[in-house]
Amino acid sequence: MAKKGYKCKGRKQNGQLMKGYTLRNGRVVRANTTRKNANNLKG
Repeated sequence: MAKKGYKCKGRKQNGQLMKGYTLRNGRVVRANTTRKNANNLKG
């Protein structure tokens, strides 16, 4: 998966994923993600 700029869906202008954004795999990004989930979201 090629990295696109900050204009990606669900991303803020600084490139970070917005909290509460649903990823393609169905997971929802939240502030209180589990450690296992957070490691997968690092990319």
